[in-house]
Amino acid sequence: MEKKIQDFGMKIEGSRKDKNKDNKKENLPKLNHPGNFLLICRDNIWPETNGEELVASGIPQGVAFWREQIRKAIPPHPENADELSMVNYFNVISELRDQVSQVNDAAGVDSFFEYLQQNYLSTSDNYSQHLHVTAPAKDVVSPKLLKEARTAYPTYERKAEKLLFGIPKKDQPALRKKQKEQKQNHKTEADSPYEHRKKPFPLSKLSSFTRHGPSYLPEGNHAGKEEFLSLGIRGVEFGLWMSDADAQFALDQCYHALRDLAYVLDIEPHDISLGGKLALSFGARGYGEVLADYKAKQQLITLPNGNGNGFLAHAWAYAVDEYFRQVFNESLSQMADSALWCTYTTTSPPFVKDFLECLMRRTVIITAEEQNALREQTHKAIIQKAELLLGEKLQSIRPKQLTAKQQIDWDKALQEVYEHRCLAKPDMYLGVHGTNSSLEKLSALHKEITGHVLPKRKRISINRSLSDLYQSEQPYCRATQAIEQVESSNYQQGSWEMHRYFAKTSHGELYEFRERFARAFDCYIADKLREAGIENQYLTAHADEFEFQYESGRIVYAHPIGEERKQINQKFDELILKMKELGLFHQRKENEQNLNMDKETTLEKTAKICMADIQSMVAEERETMDFDRTARSNPYYGR
Repeated sequence: MEKKIQDFGMKIEGSRKDKNKDNKKENLPKLNHPGNFLLICRDNIWPETNGEELVASGIPQGVAFWREQIRKAIPPHPENADELSMVNYFNVISELRDQVSQVNDAAGVDSFFEYLQQNYLSTSDNYSQHLHVTAPAKDVVSPKLLKEARTAYPTYERKAEKLLFGIPKKDQPALRKKQKEQKQNHKTEADSPYEHRKKPFPLSKLSSFTRHGPSYLPEGNHAGKEEFLSLGIRGVEFGLWMSDADAQFALDQCYHALRDLAYVLDIEPHDISLGGKLALSFGARGYGEVLADYKAKQQLITLPNGNGNGFLAHAWAYAVDEYFRQVFNESLSQMADSALWCTYTTTSPPFVKDFLECLMRRTVIITAEEQNALREQTHKAIIQKAELLLGEKLQSIRPKQLTAKQQIDWDKALQEVYEHRCLAKPDMYLGVHGTNSSLEKLSALHKEITGHVLPKRKRISINRSLSDLYQSEQPYCRATQAIEQVESSNYQQGSWEMHRYFAKTSHGELYEFRERFARAFDCYIADKLREAGIENQYLTAHADEFEFQYESGRIVYAHPIGEERKQINQKFDELILKMKELGLFHQRKENEQNLNMDKETTLEKTAKICMADIQSMVAEERETMDFDRTARSNPYYGR
C-alpha cells in the first residue's frame, strides 16, 4: 500500500534513498558530455566497489579492498566549477577507474604508483626528487591517493582480512568467531588497528518518550506539513522503512518538542527554524548511533529511528552554533577558539568571551584558614623531602665496618652535624664563610676510622643539604584574609577526563567548545522545562547522564552541576537575550492562554528584519568595542 505521508518542503540533498533510486534507474549516469556539471562527481563517474561480487568472481580479497581504498582517496568533487576543471576531473577519474579495474593481483597493486608517476606526476627539474601533480590531474591525484598508492599490498591484504571485506554478512559471524579463537591462541599476525580505539560514551536507549505539557494542536488533530512549514522548517524527509503510523508519531512528538523549546526560550515559534533554513530528517541518514545529529552542510537535524533518542535539544545546539555564521561570518565555536588562542588580536564579541570564561574557569574564594592549612601541608612536605635527601647523603659516607665504639662515636658526630645545621651557609667551602666546624669533625673521625678524610665535593654537598634543611624549617608567612583564585571549572576538568577515556563525536573532541556548549545547553533546556512544569523526553532525556565513576569511587561529571550550572544557565539566558538584540530571535508575543499559533501572523513577523540589517547592527557593535580599539592602537597590531 502506498504511503500517505511523504517528504515535504524543499528537497534535502544527499539522501541515500535518492542515490539508491538513481542507481536503480541506470548503473552509470549519462556523463558522455562533460558539460553536465551537476553529475560530475566521483561517485557518479566511479561507483562504489561491490566487494562481494569481486571476491566471488575470483579477485583476491586484498585487491578488491585496494580498489575501494584507491577510489575513496580521490576527492569527491572538483575544487573549481569552471568547465576546464570539470573536463579534466571527469577524464582523469575515468582513466584511473579503467586502470584500477584491470588490476587483479599483488604485482598490479605494487606497480600502480609507477603508473601515476608516468602519467600524472612530474619533477621540477632533472635533479629534484620532489614530485608535482600535473595541472590536468590536480583535482584528482591528492596526497591521500599518493599515500595509498605507495602502501605495500600485504597491508591491504591484512586489513581486508580483519575487516572481512567482501564477505557476505551471513558468513561474517563464523569468520569473526574463528578470528577470535586464533587471537586467543596467538596465531594472528597482528592486532586489528581498530581494537584499541576509544569507545563512544555509553548512553541508555529509550523505547518510549514521556511528555507532560500544553498541547499546541486542537484536540484530535495531528502535526503535518502546515504545522512544520509554519515554524519555518525548510523541508522534512522520512526514511524508507517508516510506515505512516511511525511517521505521524515522529511528526507529533517533534512538533511538540520544538514548540516546547520555543516556549521555554521565550522566542517566537518560527525562530526555531533558525532563519527558515533548518530542515529535519526522520529515520534516515543514521550511522550506527541512534542519537540526533546536525549536519552543517545541509543545515539538517537528523533523527535516526524517528526520535534521535531524546537528543533533539543537543542537536539544536549544534545548529545554533552554526547560526552565528550568518551574522559574524564565524560560528560561535570558531569565535570562542579565536578568543581562547588569539587573546590579543581577536575581535570576538565580548559576550562570546564571557561565555567561554564561564565554561572554562571558575573563581574560588579561599579563606585564611584554608590557605594556612595548605601552606602547613606544603611546609611539612618540603621539610620531609630535605631530610630524606640529607639522610641519603650521610648514609653514602658511612664507613662499611665499624666497631661498637666507632659506631657510637660516628653516631655522636652525625648528631652534632644535624643539630648544628643552623651554622651551615650555602657558600661555605667556596672561599666565603670558611668551613663547617661540625662537618670537619665528622671528616676527621672518618680519617681516624678509614685513613682518609671526606672528599671536598662530599662536604660541599652535605653542607648545602644542611643549609637547605635549615632554611625549609623557618616559619612561613601565615595568611590573614581570604583571597580569590581562578582555576579550571569542574565542567572543564570533567570534560578533559571524559576525553581521556571516550571517543570523540562527529563534531569534535569532548573537551572542545562546541561539544561542551551542546551538553551545557541540553542541561539548560532540561532545567527550563522543569521550571515551566513541562516534561519532554523527546526534546531532552540524557542531560544528566554524562558522568562516570573510577574504581576508587570518585565520580567525574562531564556536564554542569551545582553552582556552576546556575552560572552557565544565567549565561545562556544572556546569550538568548543577545540573539534577540541582534535580530536572530524575537520575543514571544503569542497569548499564553491560546497556544495555537496564527500561521499568517507568524509568516508576516519573519520578514520584519532582513539579514542586511542584522549585519549592519553587528558591524556597528564591533566598531564600538573597546577591546578592538585597543588592539588596533597597538603598534604591533597586524604584524
